[in-house]
Amino acid sequence: MSIDWAKCEEKPRKKYKVLGRLLLDLRAKINQLEKEYSEQKKEIKDVEDNTSSTNKKLEDSIRNLTISESDLKIKLSKANMTISDIEDNLKTLKERNTELESTVLNRNKVIEKLEDDFEKRISEIETLKKEIERLKDEVEKSVAAPELIKKVKEVMLHKGFLSDKEFYQLMNTIESQMG
Repeated sequence: MSIDWAKCEEKPRKKYKVLGRLLLDLRAKINQLEKEYSEQKKEIKDVEDNTSSTNKKLEDSIRNLTISESDLKIKLSKANMTISDIEDNLKTLKERNTELESTVLNRNKVIEKLEDDFEKRISEIETLKKEIERLKDEVEKSVAAPELIKKVKEVMLHKGFLSDKEFYQLMNTIESQMG
């Protein structure tokens, strides 16, 4: 026998005969549903607790990430300023380098000119040294000439003449005394 639920709904205050077995089945079913409800309620509470804990952790993470984002923005701003300063310094150094290269180039030209002048002066000095040596030789020869003439006169006074051999011997003797 089953319960006619439609009649019960039409006349909810009316008494109906029900077998005890149906009532026991109903009570077992109600107890089982209450137990399931209690377990589900406990699971829901656990899920809510976990959700609350997770939400709190997420909020903390979001807060930390927001702080980290702010710190990173500040660091990025500082890095951009540093990059800008470095670029300005690089530009200044490049300009200075260009100026120095120009100065070095100009000085190299001056050095090359001075080296050329120096080589010309050395050449002139060598030429002058040769001229001095030549003049010294001439002076020595001119100093030796009066001595040679004096000796030639002495030989000519004694002998009356002078051979070529004697003349060259006299010249060599005087040159060796002078040189």
